[in-house]
Amino acid sequence: MKNRALFDMRNDVQEVVREAQEYFRQAAEETGDRASQLINRGVTLLDSTVDSTDRVRRDIARRGEVAVRSADDYVTENTWRSMAIAAGVGLLFGYAMTR
Repeated sequence: MKNRALFDMRNDVQEVVREAQEYFRQAAEETGDRASQLINRGVTLLDSTVDSTDRVRRDIARRGEVAVRSADDYVTENTWRSMAIAAGVGLLFGYAMTR
């Protein structure tokens, strides 16, 4: 599901970039105010796309940090359990060997 959202976002970004490119192409053929309007539309589209992708990038980075912290906690928690179990088994084995 998350991969689908990233794929959709990538397609949206590509479409916005194509639309901005079209505004710039049209502006190259125009002069004066019309060219300025087209350029401004293209720049506005690209700026909003950059803002959008930055928000998504920050969200993905935040989610990644949460996942890393969670994995670290899990590994740390299970490491201590494993060590306790191993120590317990070792004590039992040692006790059994002395009898």
